Amino acid sequence: MSDRPICPNCGSGNPPTLTVCWKCGALLPITTHIQQYPLWASNTATILAAPSVLPTNFKTQPTSVAVPYKPTYTHTSTDTLREMAEAKCKQDTSHTKTGIVILTISYTAIAIIIAASIINLLLGLLAAIADLVAIMGGLLIVVGRGTFGRTHSRNAILSVLLFIVSFGTMVVGKVLFAAALVLSRIPNGTITYGNTTSSTVNPYIILYITSMIATALTGLAIVFLTYALHRKTGRIILSISYITFLTLTILMTALVLQGFTIRSSITLDLSSLQEMRYQYEIVQLLTIIPTLAFACSFYLALRRINRGEIPESTGQKTLPAY
Repeated sequence: MSDRPICPNCGSGNPPTLTVCWKCGALLPITTHIQQYPLWASNTATILAAPSVLPTNFKTQPTSVAVPYKPTYTHTSTDTLREMAEAKCKQDTSHTKTGIVILTISYTAIAIIIAASIINLLLGLLAAIADLVAIMGGLLIVVGRGTFGRTHSRNAILSVLLFIVSFGTMVVGKVLFAAALVLSRIPNGTITYGNTTSSTVNPYIILYITSMIATALTGLAIVFLTYALHRKTGRIILSISYITFLTLTILMTALVLQGFTIRSSITLDLSSLQEMRYQYEIVQLLTIIPTLAFACSFYLALRRINRGEIPESTGQKTLPAY
């Protein structure tokens, strides 16, 4: 007996799962078919099959929504990073302030020593000691450069390089001076022997010109050391101080070389030599002005630090948000 329902319209057979004819679309008659399964002749109990459809009256578990992973940082680690940054800032600020104080005192002392050396030349030796102290102050500023910004850090490194080149220039000048001085005393040597301009002045020209170049480089290093710590007024003071200092250095070198020329001439003019020396002392006294101006600029930078204007990172620097 076929299980396929017959369409009453067209007489086509259809699968038992359809309710309309697959060929003409007419409504099929409802047929009831019960499938019989053979019973196994055995003494075992019959196991009923589990229903194919599970009951729907069950509670579903809520599903979790996946979220992007974010690393978690404890409050303790954040505090530690902040404390380390603050400690580094305080240390750099302390080094810079100490270095600026030393520079201010040193340059003020140098100005006083310059004035006193006019009366007593032996006091001029104290200027070398003040210069060494100023170098120590400059090194402290270089050590504490990190907290005051990238520009100041770069300028501090450039200042160190200029100072090294200045020192090297001075050493080379002294070596060339010694070599030229020895050659000038050798008969029939490269430079004519005797008390002439060619044999006496040339070594000193080398010495004082190289010293002038070294002094100019040192002054430029001083400008770069604190330039980024100033506002517009402080930078103008630094620039004018350096230009004045360089001009006076060139003028002093020219007067010294003129004095050697007068002394090496065949006819020694004592009045001209005395006038040249007087002019040199006046120019030397004028160097007090740019020296005190440098000291004033250092004080302005120190005042900005004490007021909390710099470093700017003290009030604006924050840790990255996690």
